[in-house]
Amino acid sequence: MLTPSAAAAALPKQLQIALAASLLPSYLSQMNLPVGRWLPAVLLWLLLGSARAQPGGVVDSLRQRLATAPPDTSRVLLLDELCWQLSSSDLKQAAAYGRQGLALARQLRYRTGEMKCLTDLGNCATYASDHAAGTRYFLQALSLAQQEPQRLDIMGFAYNGLANLNVDQLEFAEAQRNLEKALALTQRTRSAADRALFGGNLANVLRNRKQFAAAEVQFRQALHLYDSLGNQLGRASCLTNMAQMAYDQMQLPKARSAAQRAIAASLVIGNDYYLGVNNELLGNVERIASNLAAAETYTRRGLLYAQRTGNAEVVANCYHTLAMIEEQRGNFRQAYDWQRHYQTAHDSLINTGKNAEIANLRVQFDTEQKESRIRELTQQGQVQQLRAERQQSRFYTLLLVLLGAAATLAAVIGLYIKLRHNRAELHEKNLALEASTRSKDRLYALIAHDLRSPVISFAGAAELMAHHLRRGAADQVQRLTEHVRQSAQTLHHLLDNLLGWAVAQTGELSCRPEPLPAATLLRECLDLYQPAAEAADVQLHLTAPEKLVLHADHNMAHLILRNLVGNALEATPRGGHVSLSATPVPHAPGWLRLAVTDTGPGMAPAQLEALLAPDRQPHAPGRQRGGAGLGLLLCRAFAERHGGQFGIDSAPGQGSTAWVTLPAQQ
Repeated sequence: MLTPSAAAAALPKQLQIALAASLLPSYLSQMNLPVGRWLPAVLLWLLLGSARAQPGGVVDSLRQRLATAPPDTSRVLLLDELCWQLSSSDLKQAAAYGRQGLALARQLRYRTGEMKCLTDLGNCATYASDHAAGTRYFLQALSLAQQEPQRLDIMGFAYNGLANLNVDQLEFAEAQRNLEKALALTQRTRSAADRALFGGNLANVLRNRKQFAAAEVQFRQALHLYDSLGNQLGRASCLTNMAQMAYDQMQLPKARSAAQRAIAASLVIGNDYYLGVNNELLGNVERIASNLAAAETYTRRGLLYAQRTGNAEVVANCYHTLAMIEEQRGNFRQAYDWQRHYQTAHDSLINTGKNAEIANLRVQFDTEQKESRIRELTQQGQVQQLRAERQQSRFYTLLLVLLGAAATLAAVIGLYIKLRHNRAELHEKNLALEASTRSKDRLYALIAHDLRSPVISFAGAAELMAHHLRRGAADQVQRLTEHVRQSAQTLHHLLDNLLGWAVAQTGELSCRPEPLPAATLLRECLDLYQPAAEAADVQLHLTAPEKLVLHADHNMAHLILRNLVGNALEATPRGGHVSLSATPVPHAPGWLRLAVTDTGPGMAPAQLEALLAPDRQPHAPGRQRGGAGLGLLLCRAFAERHGGQFGIDSAPGQGSTAWVTLPAQQ
């Protein structure tokens, strides 16, 4: 499929202006930009796109020169430049050029070309989320640049590249250390461009470490430098990070404005990478603002750009955002399909083997640094000192021989102690394995028990429908449809809980706390169950001050509330009501209590104790609710994942209150 710039280049020059006026205004008008601001950007973008697509463009010009270039240092530089030019649009081809340049530079022993190719290949690997390859390339470039004569600029780019990889792996402290090293080098190189690049990236790290005031200062300094240099790529990068910081603080108008400005800058230079990132971010902003149509448009656009550039992380984020959009619409089947795409893409990013390879590369680099230091000491005459120390050590040889017997005895004693320790450790592991087996058996029993009721209900409804159809009683069949719908909802609820429990137990479900207004969270759950409540003739009430904000994982908190409200609706008779509330926890600053209260029959103390027992059986006495067993286990597990608690208060004839405590936003 042709890109807009390629399509423009294929037209006569007289039609390119018309194309700008007909295609792009609708896109940029969504950003609320005045005509005087976006029209020059549109025209410049079309001209740049035309330059790239036609033979006179930068990439085509480089390829033509490459076709006739001899295998010398100039060819290395041409291959490296092609790698850099294509890194934002065609990662596969960019990496291929970079590897060719690296191989030729090593063959020619061309150190400068080798370092340039290594840093650009590291950037390609970063854009493709290949952290192991990126770490390898940047460490090799750093090692070469530290050799005499030192290349301070390459050292700075290598530290910056390593910091970008640290950020991708959420190692923000290490990223900050690398960027501070890079910024220190700019004091010696006096490069404003490098200062802007490293300062903007440091601001991004400070943003991730929640140091927003310091990050804002660094971002504005970097943006000022990029504007003074006329660097649109740096401007797009800086605005992208500023948009993400505003989004992290739930400052949606500010995030929207920064992302739209970043898109405008990216369009000018035709950078698909930042177009993908910012469109995905705008999709989330509009989703939170409940503008679902705009959210879907932005997210799908971001997905296309991310797929074009091979940005696996943004592709996975787009799938996840589309799943949440469909969930908000109530299209749970489509949401499930998008979530499966997200899980597949997300799993491909998580590779423990790559993490181990990165750690080994770092250890190898540190070892090489130490060995280099030892060689320097040897050259400075340290060998003589070592020889003197060896001669002195001979005087202690006799003493060591005398202590040999004592050392042997100590070794035997140590071996005995280690053996006892290993036996105790093995015993503890056996006990843990037995406990895990018992827990798994109880889980199987819970699943079998909770699935039995809706399946039997389906079977009974099917038999009754067949009976009434044979008799021609259509009105009776119509009444059974509500029963079938309720059974289907119960079964869906059970399967949702089972999926959540399975993911939690495998450790693949990560807890990602974020600011969550309690009133909004409760309102989402109330709106979700309002149709079911009306069908059951049960009233839903909500009590939650607007100022209360949680610091919790959205998906986990939402699933806890869905279980509690679903159980409360099943226990409440017709004409009753269910109340949702959020209050601060008394005598526990920094914690909020979410509660769901019903007017059902309540439970006796013995029933309540059996229901909350960690090792209870699936048919322990209590309220007969389909899926309550696994659902309560899941609520307790997710509450404890946040460091909170879960409980139920109930008495016969007085209804029940299920509650959970979660951390508040500080």
